[in-house]
Amino acid sequence: DSDGDDDDEEEAGKMIFSLKDSTTKRLMEYPVRGKDCAHFQCFDLFPFVAGNIFMSGQRWRCPACEKFVSLQQLQHCGLTAALTTEFRDKAAAKHDRVEFRSDRSYCLLDERKRSYNKLNGRGKSTSVKQAPGQSSRGSKQSHPPPDDEIIIL
Repeated sequence: DSDGDDDDEEEAGKMIFSLKDSTTKRLMEYPVRGKDCAHFQCFDLFPFVAGNIFMSGQRWRCPACEKFVSLQQLQHCGLTAALTTEFRDKAAAKHDRVEFRSDRSYCLLDERKRSYNKLNGRGKSTSVKQAPGQSSRGSKQSHPPPDDEIIIL
């Protein structure tokens, strides 16, 4: 999910980013980022300003990369704004990431699948299971994995 993970994932020919603000965990209304920031991930302007209004010096830290940024250095991202508008009715708490490809195609990604590995006493993997609710054949399971299993991202 986008609760602190690297949402600005860049792979060969694609970028994956969240439509949610990392601070409010809500879909962005006015997505911005600093002009000197190297990441694509945006944050919502109004909660950012409201949260920093009493800070002195008018230099605040970018929530994505921690670089100093002033209000004058913030740039609106039309692409993130358009995708947020397009996917507003489809995006949900864990369904907020977009994959944007170099051919200019894009899609709203399904919730991240997680792998579960049970570790034996020596720290070695003894079994691998599919995400909760799915078996390797795609059928539904009715119970979650045991508490002693570790989530491997």
